[in-house]
Amino acid sequence: MESYLSPLFTWRLCRLMCVLSLLCRNICCLECWKCIGGECGGEEFEEYSQKVNCAKEDSCMKVVYEMKDYSSDVKYESVVRTCLKSPCVPVTKETFNACRRKIRSYKYYGCSIRSCCKSDLCNTATGMLCWNPYICFYLLTMLLCRM
Repeated sequence: MESYLSPLFTWRLCRLMCVLSLLCRNICCLECWKCIGGECGGEEFEEYSQKVNCAKEDSCMKVVYEMKDYSSDVKYESVVRTCLKSPCVPVTKETFNACRRKIRSYKYYGCSIRSCCKSDLCNTATGMLCWNPYICFYLLTMLLCRM
């Protein structure tokens, strides 16, 4: 015995699936890159990084830390990409450059740039477009329901 679903019922079911997929997005985590070290600063940092799930209210953060030894004029740089639970206070390039120009009486100085963002995998070196899987599911469902 075959079961027949009316087109109206099928359309309502598709709409319900779409709405549920969009509602699920609100309970999901934020996905960020996590990496610590010199390799995190290069173009191919993803090879040395992992994707981690953070709480929805967290931010993704990228910090570039530079330390200089005045006696040898050697610079060390380290990059950290991770989740941040507390409110993120960005440090601009202008603040970073002002820190670097500041004259100090001790042997070392350290300055940092901090950037924060609230979308999946946004703490990349370059702006990368990341598709949200729930939006893709929504669009696919809408496309299939129209056929």
